[in-house]
Amino acid sequence: MTRRSKASPKRPDIRRLALAGAGLLALLAGLAPHSDGRAWAQGGLGSWTLTALTAEGAGRVREPDLAAAQPLAAFQHNGDPSGGNPDRNPEIFVWRQGGGLGQVTRTGPGGFLDQSRPTLSGDGLRIAFLSDADLAGANADGTKEVFLLDTLGPAPSFLQITDAPSGDAAEGAALSRDGKVIAFWHDADLTGANPDGSIELYRAEIGGRLDQLTDLRGAPYHSRPEISADGSRVAFVLQDDLTGGNADDSWELFAWSGPPTQPGDRARFLQLTDWRPPLTARELYDPTVSDDGQRIAFAAGRGQVDVGSPGPHQAIEIYLWEAGLGLSRLSTATSSQASSILPRISGDGRRVAFLSRSDFGGGNANGNLELFVWHDGGVIEQVTDTFGRPGVSSIVPELLPGFDGPGHRAAYVAEQSGDPAPLGLSSREGLLVLAEDGSGLTPTPVAPSPTRTPLPTPTSASNPTPEPLGRVCPQLPAQVPPAVIAAALAAPQQVEGWLKPANPALPPSWRNPLRTWLSLRDSGKPFGPFNGVVWKAGCP
Repeated sequence: MTRRSKASPKRPDIRRLALAGAGLLALLAGLAPHSDGRAWAQGGLGSWTLTALTAEGAGRVREPDLAAAQPLAAFQHNGDPSGGNPDRNPEIFVWRQGGGLGQVTRTGPGGFLDQSRPTLSGDGLRIAFLSDADLAGANADGTKEVFLLDTLGPAPSFLQITDAPSGDAAEGAALSRDGKVIAFWHDADLTGANPDGSIELYRAEIGGRLDQLTDLRGAPYHSRPEISADGSRVAFVLQDDLTGGNADDSWELFAWSGPPTQPGDRARFLQLTDWRPPLTARELYDPTVSDDGQRIAFAAGRGQVDVGSPGPHQAIEIYLWEAGLGLSRLSTATSSQASSILPRISGDGRRVAFLSRSDFGGGNANGNLELFVWHDGGVIEQVTDTFGRPGVSSIVPELLPGFDGPGHRAAYVAEQSGDPAPLGLSSREGLLVLAEDGSGLTPTPVAPSPTRTPLPTPTSASNPTPEPLGRVCPQLPAQVPPAVIAAALAAPQQVEGWLKPANPALPPSWRNPLRTWLSLRDSGKPFGPFNGVVWKAGCP
């Protein structure tokens, strides 16, 4: 795909604009006098209670997110609950327990339709989102840009994080829990490294550096990025080869680990999945990252997902990648079409909220789309139990639930107030519901789950044992005889460095990965008796 050339690169023009009035500041302080929601009589299952945060028929709700440490939700809404949105634009709203609803953006007439994807810092004092409005005085051309609502100063203000030429657009902004880093996609040349206008992954430090992380061509499929609490790890699905391990350009789960270097630096990326047994899903969706970056949950399906699942098996399932442990499957569908979708992991990584039509513990025999929570240890708990519209599920990311730090609160989009099932049809408006685990403790298991199925590491003809696959640095075949490479792959443990951490003095972690890349000891010298192949944690 040929892309146009862009104008000269523009560094981010970060500007602030104080919000008029004290309404939002009062709301975030818990003082706004609006409705606090309405609990349904039927509530949730077990210790979970359900509370409607918006009214049925009051407007379309999408993209909920929850703060980690307090009952504060941010979401997109085109309603007008307080008289600030008479033209019914999609705007960013917040809800706080004790403070009710508040409208964050007020774009007014003019067709600004792209206030979307709000994400909260852990303390709820910052909100990152996308908008094509001129909220801070630097977006008169109506480009879809990344913005930040900052309430840490004396008054709430908007910061415009990106400033691109007209015709470009930002996608999928994600704010770190510490509120200091935003990851997002953009097809503009923001740093001078994207002259062909490809879609690229960026990382912006608030008030600091802006880095282009990838170096792609065109616009391959890509999921929303998700980011660890300190901004040092970014997870995403991409249909491209970032590491040399995805020559078929299948959809794969990747993680970038800092610190930033040059765009496309292969040493900064990890490929976490591979489209071959046991994980043969053709499509991957919605990665979600724990605060420490050690766990990444995602959905995968549209084809046999793994060799240990029932066949024919077309259902989408929830998976978990753990640093040092690899992949495991958290859900096993109870019928071939009972997909589990839209996962969101808690900050501590011990719970995963998701929607599913499966009947994990005997409470969903009618096959409705319900809200479930997976617990570390393999238990799946059903939160909602409803009766309308079975057999429908939608995997649009705008319907991802929100989840707080310990996993005791989830925010999701419901069908209707009379039967608060998670939204299944993306054409419906829906209302926002807060599900709370009233016990504040890990609840009693609803039923043992046949899930958390460990997946064997992929095997191949050159690596028939269930060990982690060694990968060959892309420059090595031109430097080393094929027989030497084949011998190393067939018996990786015979080559120096295999599976040792990059820094042997420290325990392995995602910051200190294992050595699984075959390279020359000194890549600047020719192969020979004193410069053989070794395993490294990345490529030159």
